[in-house]
Amino acid sequence: AGENGRLIAKRFNSDASCGAKVVGFIDDDQKKQGAVISGIPVFGGLSDLALRIRAHEVSQVIVAVATLPGEVLREIVQI
Repeated sequence: AGENGRLIAKRFNSDASCGAKVVGFIDDDQKKQGAVISGIPVFGGLSDLALRIRAHEVSQVIVAVATLPGEVLREIVQI
């Protein structure tokens, strides 16, 4: 739910040719969890990702963190 995420979400939600809609952010920062950023909810942390993928029938996950450790990215891919 940082600046990169907001920019990507704005692009996807304002351009129908992208063929996707952002349904929410995942952020481990507890201060952001439960907030709404640019009209998009911040669901929770990484531990919440699998639940949100199922609940919202998500077909794609976009990682918008440039400094994400490799082991965390591998965990996301495994979901």
